[in-house]
Amino acid sequence: MARATKIDRRTVLRSAGAVISLPFLEAMASAQTSEQSSQTPRMIFMYLPFGANVDTWNPKTTGKDYEISPTLKPLAPFRQEMSILSGLQHIRGQDGGHRGVDLWLTGANLRGPTNDYKNTQSIDQLAAQHIGQTYFNSLVLSAKEGVGNPYCSHTLSFNRLGAPIPAQSKPAEIFARLFPPHSQDSRQEIAKRFQRKRSILDMALEDANSLKRKLGSQDQTRIDEYLESVRSVEKRIQIKQEIVNRPPTPLPDGVKAPPSNQMPDATTWTNTMLDLIVLALQTDLTRVATFATGVDDPHNGGLPVEWPEFQAVFKMAGRPKDRHGVAHCAKSCGKKGIDGTMAQTKMDTFWTARFAYLLERLKGIAVEDGPLLDHTMALYGSSQSITHSMTNMPIVLAGGNKLGLKHGQHLAYRQGEVPLSNLFLTMLQCGGIGVDTFGESTGTLTGLT
Repeated sequence: MARATKIDRRTVLRSAGAVISLPFLEAMASAQTSEQSSQTPRMIFMYLPFGANVDTWNPKTTGKDYEISPTLKPLAPFRQEMSILSGLQHIRGQDGGHRGVDLWLTGANLRGPTNDYKNTQSIDQLAAQHIGQTYFNSLVLSAKEGVGNPYCSHTLSFNRLGAPIPAQSKPAEIFARLFPPHSQDSRQEIAKRFQRKRSILDMALEDANSLKRKLGSQDQTRIDEYLESVRSVEKRIQIKQEIVNRPPTPLPDGVKAPPSNQMPDATTWTNTMLDLIVLALQTDLTRVATFATGVDDPHNGGLPVEWPEFQAVFKMAGRPKDRHGVAHCAKSCGKKGIDGTMAQTKMDTFWTARFAYLLERLKGIAVEDGPLLDHTMALYGSSQSITHSMTNMPIVLAGGNKLGLKHGQHLAYRQGEVPLSNLFLTMLQCGGIGVDTFGESTGTLTGLT
């Protein structure tokens, strides 16, 4: 059998109208680079707005033999790849209210000496300075575009000066940013291609087939799997673009126009956003991503309330159609005979299932010396409980088994004593970033490494 050809790590598929980055292939490895590449860290931060019901989130028992809680049941298949962390809090960042997106990854005291808004650098942006220097420093995604307003931000990411980094929410635009046309002439060709409903991959298949002939069988399979995942995401986005470009149709009285991102339901929108994150990491376009699945705005959390997944929850809570109302109802509706706690748990569990989808995608992709999940630290949770308190934050950390993390456990810390920044410092050090402190950290988190 012929020996597979060694190829450069930066090899791409080119065509007249597209440049497609490749995933990691065995043919890219060498004796000089294998040790370094096997430890390449990635980080993902997925945020849940308005808090979660920690009573049904945190397991009742601790250690490795914990019984998984109702909210976290979708994560049961990943028990050995994750740790549940309870009792953590922001100590200085106790502004509470609807400031969770501003605070979650910084832990800052948002009120400066003159009582003006002042944030600090978020963990993702510090990590991006060290491990994200590929094509994009980081990918900043949210349910709402831009930066929002102080104390009610749309973005989880803040630069070294504490200034917000604009978030993106439209999958088609994110995809175009990740896979841009190669030149101005190519941009015109891309526009024509969309009109003809041709795939960007069709234009690069000849180059892909030529490359595959030089590779071993395992790399050939990996190329096929990767191209199929790109095609799957692109196909969904093209459908949404057709909806966007369709001439407006008069709406019946009382029917609102669909949101601009044109997703039919919350599952499709969230999974598409998560697929884009996975693609960006898989192709090494970036190594750091943040994703706010909503924002802590009591008037508009950023997601269409008409999406079908939410209807049963709203009805169960007996509240107006908003997640903020469901969160409050979990603690205040019992005297009215409404099971608000169950409604909140159902809402929390829906988003946990989306995080499980992310872990499944990461675990199914082979990079370097194991699945992408083993090289990726994925943090999921909220900055607050449903009472808007920033104590005992709901937190799950998954992945990073090749980066020194030890999982398969529920670690409960004494409330009021251990800052969430200790977890951030642990993640930074596992990512090979030589810092001794982050935010209000007092050391690394015990029991996790």
